[in-house]
Amino acid sequence: MIPQVQITRKIRIPTTMLEPDRAGGDAASNSESLTNSPGADDELPQGPDGFYAIAGGEFLITDPLRRRVVEFDAQGRYRRSLNIGFAADRFAIGSDGSIEVREACSGHMIPLSGGDYPHFKSESPGIASEAALLTGTNGGTITWHDPGGRTGTVKVLNSTAGSTLISLQSLGRDQPGNLYVALEVARNDNQTPEINVTKYVQKYSKDGILKCETTELPLDYYVNPANELQMNHGVIWQLRTTRNEVELNLWDLTANAC
Repeated sequence: MIPQVQITRKIRIPTTMLEPDRAGGDAASNSESLTNSPGADDELPQGPDGFYAIAGGEFLITDPLRRRVVEFDAQGRYRRSLNIGFAADRFAIGSDGSIEVREACSGHMIPLSGGDYPHFKSESPGIASEAALLTGTNGGTITWHDPGGRTGTVKVLNSTAGSTLISLQSLGRDQPGNLYVALEVARNDNQTPEINVTKYVQKYSKDGILKCETTELPLDYYVNPANELQMNHGVIWQLRTTRNEVELNLWDLTANAC
């Protein structure tokens, strides 16, 4: 039986709800609070939709309604704001290892460096490219190529009975070479025509052996995330924004069972 890892820790950060006509500037007076908006007519709710876990457990969260990125410590305590001047929705690693933020409207990636801002660096090992491919209703492959020229393919197997695998996402590899993969599956209980979509993360050894997996991820979002998941040194992070708070769920896949 595949070991299942429960949520190890939750970090909660309060949000302030803004009216749609106030959601364009520094409307919230509390700098330590993130901001949501229900959106105007025929629009989806808006709010924090991207994050990045950095060294030591600190993390960054986008606050697009106030055109800033906010830094928190490992316990979720406010540290400071980076007033970037545009609405950002996701983070990525630049070619030099710097952490970049994407401008939501244009899609341009901008490094978080220069001026009064620190030059954040990623501690994750470099991955030149990874390709995910579904090979059937219950399996797929992840093919990786690292900067050193090495390559490998890991076969991924959906372990959820009575479900169909609908997507795969590689979350990268850790220093020992373990691979982390997010699986999205659809289940039909045959009682209703509705299809229930669930998601979980698996950990594979560098030899392609399935070692453990997380419990199902909560997917009841108020604001849809632009980048939902990150693997940081064997810990899976999930961003979930509700009406009243931003919740970061952590699964530690470095325990003995994994």
